[in-house]
Amino acid sequence: MNAIVNIDTITAEKLFAPDGVEKIITKLETDVRAIATTDVSTEAGRTAIRSLAFQIARSKTGLDALGKEHVAGLKKQAKAIDETRAIIWDRLEALQEQVRKPLTDWENTEKARVQGHEDALAAIIATATFATVPDSADCRARLATIRDTMQRDWQEYGERANQAAASAEAILRKALEIATKREAEAAELEQLRAEKAARDQRDREEAIARDAADRARAEAAAEQQRAEQERQAAVARAEQAEREAKEAVERAERDRLAAIDAERARAAAEAKRLADEAAARERNTALRRKVNNAAVAAMVEGGLTTADAQKVVALIAQKKIPAVTIAY
Repeated sequence: MNAIVNIDTITAEKLFAPDGVEKIITKLETDVRAIATTDVSTEAGRTAIRSLAFQIARSKTGLDALGKEHVAGLKKQAKAIDETRAIIWDRLEALQEQVRKPLTDWENTEKARVQGHEDALAAIIATATFATVPDSADCRARLATIRDTMQRDWQEYGERANQAAASAEAILRKALEIATKREAEAAELEQLRAEKAARDQRDREEAIARDAADRARAEAAAEQQRAEQERQAAVARAEQAEREAKEAVERAERDRLAAIDAERARAAAEAKRLADEAAARERNTALRRKVNNAAVAAMVEGGLTTADAQKVVALIAQKKIPAVTIAY
């Protein structure tokens, strides 16, 4: 298939002469729009659009190739030529897209339509696929889903849709039959279990009533025995309480006498402690006085006045002179 532009009659000098590209592209655009069709409803129209778009592409690549050949020999003009090539490419690309857009839109719409039918078919088939054993309600819901799906306009997919629906419905009806039978048997078994449970409950209640009567009689006899035991225990408790009261009085007296002795001993110990502390303070005061006086005397002998020596010793004793202490 030929390009719309006759590449053989165009030289690089003609193409890249001032306004050369503009004239060629403008003519090509005019020619294409004069013959372009947007009728995509017929195969002939779609084929014509496809052919015209291809011719534009051939013209685009042909002119671009001419530019590539020309730029190989004109490296000093490479930038201008590349810019011109970009104009060619962009203009013809836009023209190609413009001409092909009706066909592209139709193809996209067609793809979406076909995919919609395929998805619907897959949904019908999926309704007859079970991950677990279905119950009757699930089977009925799936059958209803198939009926709803079959309301769509299947167009050329009608036969496939009917076959898929028939196959899925057959599987679902069989599954519904099995599920209905299984659920009926389960309901009957549950009823039998409930009846047995009711009988067992009545038997248990009757046994409980008999046991309660037996326990009541036994408890009455035991209560009479407990009452006698309580009377005897009460007498024993009274005697025990009398003994404990007497012992409590005796313990209280012993505790009182012991507390008096303990208080006397504590008072004596406290008096001795205070006396010992007073004597120790007195001895310590005398020692400190003796040591301080000796220190004052030594300082006076060393040349200080008595007042200054006393002041120095007082500062040392009060620990106001760093690294200097008096050993007592």
